[in-house]
Amino acid sequence: ATLAAAFALLYALFIALGDNLLIAVLLAIPFGLVLAGHGFAVMHDGNHAAYSDDKRANRAMGLVLDLLGGSSYLWRHKHNHIHHSHPNIVGADDDLEAGWFLRMAPGQPHVGLHRWQHIYMWPLYGLISIKWHLADDFNQLRAGQINGVPFAPPRGRDLAELVIGKILFFGWALALPIALVGLVPALVFYVVSQFVLGVVLSTLHQSSLGSLWVLVPTKLHPLWYTIYLPVFFWISAVAVGLAMTIVESTLSSKAFKRGLELPLLAALGKAAAVVLCIYLAAKAADLVARGAWPLLFQPSLEAAAYWTEIGLGVIVPAILFMLPGVRQRPWLLFTAAMMVVVFGIVMNRLNVSLTGLLAYTGLIYTPAWTEIAVSVALVTLGVIAFGLIAKYLPVFPDENEHHA
Repeated sequence: ATLAAAFALLYALFIALGDNLLIAVLLAIPFGLVLAGHGFAVMHDGNHAAYSDDKRANRAMGLVLDLLGGSSYLWRHKHNHIHHSHPNIVGADDDLEAGWFLRMAPGQPHVGLHRWQHIYMWPLYGLISIKWHLADDFNQLRAGQINGVPFAPPRGRDLAELVIGKILFFGWALALPIALVGLVPALVFYVVSQFVLGVVLSTLHQSSLGSLWVLVPTKLHPLWYTIYLPVFFWISAVAVGLAMTIVESTLSSKAFKRGLELPLLAALGKAAAVVLCIYLAAKAADLVARGAWPLLFQPSLEAAAYWTEIGLGVIVPAILFMLPGVRQRPWLLFTAAMMVVVFGIVMNRLNVSLTGLLAYTGLIYTPAWTEIAVSVALVTLGVIAFGLIAKYLPVFPDENEHHA
């Protein structure tokens, strides 16, 4: 209801005041965020049959995607059937197919332009929903397949929902604004709002995990509770992505006796230092702004846990990553990366979900030995499976061919 009210209010304000281009842009930005909220909180759960126990309610919430320019019918095939059965599999998972200019997985062709994709991909992310509206759905319907995986053409009710959804979307998104506000303001509002939507859809999975804890302001300790938790989760996810690549590459090079691409990993370490510094500055500014910084100096478990998390997981590895001598020594680079993974991320998530709630719950959960055994067994099976796959399947390119 809140999202629907925000949608209606922002849209009405645009229709009333949008002939001013500056106002159109200022309204389009929060409108794009509201569209993203409908996507993640309403249509996603509805199409996963997870919004309600009532099938009709799930169907209705799933149709929100049709009103926002997509197709719930195609989305269920693409996401529920293809993506979840072939996650990140090149040639099957359509989520990886962003065009030749974006290389989303190692199995995709590499061109020289890709070395700059970390820069130019951001404006391209903003065009995702526009491409979806104007091209993808129509191309997939015409081809009868999604990235080579065929699907039954929509018929009856499915076809009616798809067609009506497209008509309604292009009506409220383009036709009505053009008629009431004008061509240029309508296009500006559409492009800016969809750009915001595209960027948010491409980055929100990590930040959405932090959003869960925004709901418990009276339960989570002030050292961790902040409305900016989604932002902090996202920045820290970027940092751990860089660090985990260093960790995984180092371990796999030892396990499979392959050469370590130290120049590449050193560059990742340098980038991680920048991200960690941004993260540290943002966390510090937030503590000061909320007046929570005195809690850092109280003799409490929470303060000790926070200092450990920030000290060993952010400050120390950031300093290490800044030193050229550290970046050129594999074991030091690995150590700094492991500190980010273990203390900066794992401990942060545990502090948010466990330590920060202890004062409210008063409970400390200790897993039974059987739970620990099952977890260890699952991890062990995963390691064994990867080892066998790497040994008997062409996962890694032949080094002799690579250097030839």
